[in-house]
Amino acid sequence: MTIKHNLSRLTLVVPTYERQDFALRCMNYWADKGPYLIVLDGSVKPIRPAKLDFFDSHIQYLHRPVGLYQRLLEALDLVETDFVALAGDDEFYMPSAVEACIKQLDKDDGLVACCGRALGFWPKNQRVFGSPHYPRLKGYAVNAEGAEERVVQHMRDYVPSLVYAICRAQLWKTAWGYTLRKEFPFFASGELQFEMFVAYAGRSKVVPELMWLRSHGETEPVRKTDPSLDVKKQIPGWWADPDKEKEHEEFISIMSRGFSELLPVTSGDLRRAVFTGVEAYLEFYGNHTNSRGGLTILKRLALKIIPSFAKPFLKSVLRGFWRHKFGQHAELLQAARVLEESGVRVDFRALEEIQKIIIQFHKNRNSIGF
Repeated sequence: MTIKHNLSRLTLVVPTYERQDFALRCMNYWADKGPYLIVLDGSVKPIRPAKLDFFDSHIQYLHRPVGLYQRLLEALDLVETDFVALAGDDEFYMPSAVEACIKQLDKDDGLVACCGRALGFWPKNQRVFGSPHYPRLKGYAVNAEGAEERVVQHMRDYVPSLVYAICRAQLWKTAWGYTLRKEFPFFASGELQFEMFVAYAGRSKVVPELMWLRSHGETEPVRKTDPSLDVKKQIPGWWADPDKEKEHEEFISIMSRGFSELLPVTSGDLRRAVFTGVEAYLEFYGNHTNSRGGLTILKRLALKIIPSFAKPFLKSVLRGFWRHKFGQHAELLQAARVLEESGVRVDFRALEEIQKIIIQFHKNRNSIGF
């Protein structure tokens, strides 16, 4: 029996590309839970209409075989609810935690976004395993008094607490509206711009509830279909490249104008806020890369020199090493209990439903040859 939550004031925007079985899983999961869903499918061919007939009007499927930015732009005019969030086609949100975030936003007018804690999950042998994901979300808040200070606070200790958070709709649309004006050619440029915009606009927080189930290894991530989805092109190289000066100026100009619209009464140098935000992230990036560099270099070197047939085994060994070093993995419910013991509220009934969905999904995929 599904527990009803007050999610009718929420829209979830779900981009997808050539992963229509996951998109359908996502639509089925949310079908009886209340929020509006806008699914933006960039696949070459649309989902067959017969597979969509089941869904009510609050689930809107749009087949748009264009780039990610063009699809997201269309969504901005379709959101009519008080709150909105981006959602992954292969991931899950816990309805009770989403509702808790909405209650926090209702209670505090100065709060612009709210999210919960995260668990990674992956299926194997008809079981679902989990491990803590983004552990720095614990107690995380962007709460500095000044707008520029909030951007620096967030980007210097960066964790993606905002791009998948529950946000006030008008702010979300404004932030994405400016982000989508130009796709800059470094990885996750849209995420970083959106995170800076929302941090500038106001305070945000992470509630101690399990909200976000992050998929690992179910399917290959979408890469290289758009300029901002090439993981080899990172912001440090782009920001330091003198040949990209014109793009740098466009970036600063777009961010400055967005800051001005999001918080028109603020004082201070808007361009400086952009610079200090980017520099704060570059500082974080350098520290983060250095702390993991040994394993990263070893992995890259090994994958270059070993035979192709042995690479899957090596990747498995390295994943096991990473999980052993940075967080033991267990079955999903057990991993959630570890979170609960640290003070995180977990809706185990909803989690059990999600676990069953994942197991059945992969049984069906295997039976039809995916």
